Amino acid sequence: MLFRRAADVVALSHVSMIGFLLAGGFVARRHPRVTRAHLVTLAATAAVYVAGRDCPLTTWEKGLRKLAGDEVYRGGYLEHYLVSPFHPAGMNPAIGLAFVGVVVAATTLGYRDRLVRRSTPSQPG
Repeated sequence: MLFRRAADVVALSHVSMIGFLLAGGFVARRHPRVTRAHLVTLAATAAVYVAGRDCPLTTWEKGLRKLAGDEVYRGGYLEHYLVSPFHPAGMNPAIGLAFVGVVVAATTLGYRDRLVRRSTPSQPG
């Protein structure tokens, strides 16, 4: 029971991290101190994605589920919780690219004001 609950906490932490990936740029507008944590989270996620590895949170959750005696799902977190319920064939490269596109778009929109400010030349004054 303890391992199952711990696995559930890790799964909830994982969805929270995904929410932070999507909303972190917008949060950083009002709270600039969040920027560093958001950019580190983006970089770590990109590194895991580019390496083609499972997120460490996925590995941790699966390990806890195994210790609990539960059947461990195949594939990654996104595939299991977000794709398979709506697309039974599972994850494919197009869906993976769509997820990346959503994160890039959300990040770009979140940091848009900062990006525009930095790229606009200063007016002599």
